[in-house]
Amino acid sequence: MKIFMLHDVRSFNPDFFPERYSQHSFLTNDEFLRGINRICTSIAQPSELLQLAKIHSSSDIILTFDDGLKDHLWVAEVLASMGISAIFFIPFGVIDKKLFINSHLIQFLNASGYRGEIEKYISKFLASFGLTENVIKSYYVSRWTNNIWSDQEVFITRSLREALSGTLRQEMINYLVSKYLPISLDELHTNLYLNFSDVERISNLGHIIGSHGYLSLDLRFEDDATRYNELDKSFAYLNQYSDHRFISYPNGGFSSEIREIATKIGYNIGFGTLHQDISFPCDVLNMPRLDGTKLDIFV
Repeated sequence: MKIFMLHDVRSFNPDFFPERYSQHSFLTNDEFLRGINRICTSIAQPSELLQLAKIHSSSDIILTFDDGLKDHLWVAEVLASMGISAIFFIPFGVIDKKLFINSHLIQFLNASGYRGEIEKYISKFLASFGLTENVIKSYYVSRWTNNIWSDQEVFITRSLREALSGTLRQEMINYLVSKYLPISLDELHTNLYLNFSDVERISNLGHIIGSHGYLSLDLRFEDDATRYNELDKSFAYLNQYSDHRFISYPNGGFSSEIREIATKIGYNIGFGTLHQDISFPCDVLNMPRLDGTKLDIFV
């Protein structure tokens, strides 16, 4: 069994933050359709994930889509027209509160053209909090062996995700966004994310709705109270759209502590970001997925 993980599916627009897409972290509509046509006969029903005995002997593919992006409404309609079902993981609080996934805001900051200024500001800020030079330098090192980002992009991303926590992290991101992203955030949100009518439409097309958390926080860097709140609030929304208790952990953030909370709340299948096929025995609360942008079928 192979589970594909996909995010942005949109045609390249040179007028809209081109650097965010310059490293090909997305699929164009044509690339997506080409790939789906190549594998359409191998795509399985997502509900088969509940039948582990069947999965054990299956070489089929299951499609999953993270982040609740506006792109996914078109994707859902195209797949439904082909008789294909997929799982769409929704960050319910991002939609409900008209907020942004922090990872997306960080991506836009990296693509803003002000990386040098942002890097210097963050570095000075961390130093003012007593972080040593060696600790600050450690955030320039990517966690991924196949990293294609510059050291500067890695530093901005990792420091904003990991060096700061809770309210302080959010205040820092909000400040940088207000200073370096001279765009209408309301307009950006409308164009970037699904709304609840879109989510209902996707569900009515026969796809499975899953949880991508409430605010799509990387739970590895949160305390247990925040983890519980994030998973519990998203579970309440999930119950409105699906009988399936599926969750995709933002940024693959998973641990034994997170497993305990997710199980207690009622999630029964979870998905991570480890780029590999499923092997058995399989951890059903942290199933690996293949990143669609790294698969040759979409090229």
